[in-house]
Amino acid sequence: MAQLQTSGYHVVPYIVQLQRKVAFPFVTLIMTLLAVPFAVTTGRRGALYGIGIGIVLAIVYWTTLSVFGALGAGGWVSPVLAAWAPNLLFGAAAVYMILTART
Repeated sequence: MAQLQTSGYHVVPYIVQLQRKVAFPFVTLIMTLLAVPFAVTTGRRGALYGIGIGIVLAIVYWTTLSVFGALGAGGWVSPVLAAWAPNLLFGAAAVYMILTART
């Protein structure tokens, strides 16, 4: 990367892609943590409610990944933040939901 950068190439999008490849495997952990509060609190709403919320959360998570990737590739945020911000945001939300879930 350093050699490409010194030759004048714009390497920020490639650095973002590299960081996303490192951060992406944690998506499974974050989505699992997000699912736990819905699994323990189905109650009157039923299982279909939890499945619907899970699908919506997955779409929002994927959109957040794309938005932060574009912001990082454009140079608006650092490449590391662009790759890891969705994991941090949704991970914090998952921990909060787990800690406040009524069982």
